[in-house]
Amino acid sequence: QNRPKLQSQSMAARDKREEADCTIYGYIRELKMTITLDFFNDKRFNTAIMTILHRFYFIPIIISMIDFKVTNEETMETKKIYESQCKGLMHQEKQKGLWKVLTFGRKNRLPLFTLIIDSYMRDRMSHYHRNKQDLSAQQWSNDYPTLSNLVKNSTSGASSELPDVLKGSVDSFATRYATFLSLSNIEGKIQDSIRFYTDFIVECTRFIKTLITQDQIAPPCQVELMIIPKKVVKVEEEDSDDSDTDSDPDSEDDSVEEESDSEEGGFGVSDDIDPFEALPDLNAHFKKLKLPHEHHVLNGDHCPPRTFYNLLKQLKAIPNAITPRSPSSKKISELNRFDYPHKQRLSIVVDRRKDDTEIFMFEPDPCNEFP
Repeated sequence: QNRPKLQSQSMAARDKREEADCTIYGYIRELKMTITLDFFNDKRFNTAIMTILHRFYFIPIIISMIDFKVTNEETMETKKIYESQCKGLMHQEKQKGLWKVLTFGRKNRLPLFTLIIDSYMRDRMSHYHRNKQDLSAQQWSNDYPTLSNLVKNSTSGASSELPDVLKGSVDSFATRYATFLSLSNIEGKIQDSIRFYTDFIVECTRFIKTLITQDQIAPPCQVELMIIPKKVVKVEEEDSDDSDTDSDPDSEDDSVEEESDSEEGGFGVSDDIDPFEALPDLNAHFKKLKLPHEHHVLNGDHCPPRTFYNLLKQLKAIPNAITPRSPSSKKISELNRFDYPHKQRLSIVVDRRKDDTEIFMFEPDPCNEFP
């Protein structure tokens, strides 16, 4: 019974490859250029080849190929796309820099803004670790080479105000949409097994790969994995100078106290944070909200393969748990491609607070569909 389905899927995959190949050859034929010594230096050739590579293959980012010239029409198109997906955007007229940077990314087919934020956050964490001081976007722009290198190595004739535009996009994002983590007010540290976190991240990656390769669910989709740690402990500020002068290296009492602290987890622990104070029992909370969800209790501290995949099957069997979508195609061979979670969100919460780890899977409501 499965043979016709597998055959149709393989034919669809073959047709897709052939269509891509034809498009590649079409790009090359459209070049109509004579092979000379200047062939590989011709801008049209480089642009066409980069388009092919970006569209059909993975390629590392070449900074010199980024085009930082955008028109008002291109910026308005970007704004329109983001407004359709994020209806809660505020102060849109005051964030022209952010719209420009997002347009740079769309025009060059690369996640430029995401990479800028990631670079800033990495440098910010490293700066705080070394100096115990926060790093503002302005200071980062002045003291770190990321933004200046983007401008200096671009061959598209970037304007002199581009560094300010890039820096301003970081400020706009942090001010209006996603406040950055406060590094100076860390109240607690996680006490849990990092191996367990790794297991679940690997399982989530494997789950997404199975959806795409085995079930042939077409992207885009959004799978959110949230892990609640087993234990969080409060941290006391400790002055290393005072501790050196006040403690007697020959005192047995000091060593006994240090041993007891380390047995409790170290970090200068004062007391444990109530794990259910801010976030209640999830199973009872979801039932109170009448949110359809699948609940699974894990045996042991290991996440078996296909755990998430089997949970999704059980979730789909629950009435009204998944928002139905009208398929984009009537072909039997393509119906599976647009099955859940195509253009939809799927949330997975791993709760480690109890003796046995609990896993919850559900479709969030609202904001559960892509436009």
